[in-house]
Amino acid sequence: MGPESATMLNEEEVRSRLGECKNPEIIDELYTFGQALAKESLHNVQITESKATSLAAYGTAIVTLLVSSAFMWSRLGNQWTLWIAASAGLCGLLCTVFSVRAMSLKEYQCISEDEWLKQECLSGNVAFLKGFRILTLWGTIDSNTKAQANKVYQLWRAQMWLKVSVAYLFIALLHIAFLRSTGDRL
Repeated sequence: MGPESATMLNEEEVRSRLGECKNPEIIDELYTFGQALAKESLHNVQITESKATSLAAYGTAIVTLLVSSAFMWSRLGNQWTLWIAASAGLCGLLCTVFSVRAMSLKEYQCISEDEWLKQECLSGNVAFLKGFRILTLWGTIDSNTKAQANKVYQLWRAQMWLKVSVAYLFIALLHIAFLRSTGDRL
């Protein structure tokens, strides 16, 4: 999938393309495919928010672990150990913040009652009705896609901070092991 596959259309382009389509079978196929895309779009939002919840839990667990065991960290290591552990906690907190931002409520365009029961669509022309429904499905999918892109970016940031936090924890443990093996408490 190259850049061509990610080309987004605006409403005017969608209307223009639908206006060019006169074959009811093609309109029916576009309508069916649009319904599947709308379901997939909603499913992707649910998956993203589930991942955000997991990342927020991991970030919170790291912060909780470090805060609850701060006394032990200070006794086992030295000043450097505390700085490394504090850095791990800060990165875990940032992971949690970006995860929560990804889970925050976003405004999505959805199909209104007026669009659902549009007066012009009640004339009995099924192809016109499906064409209009394609346009409303496009609006919903477009809105979800834009909000989803922001959620994914926030999750990418959360994941990056979680990796850094885990790396700091690993360094802190290695540092403590080194201090313990040398009997040194610089």
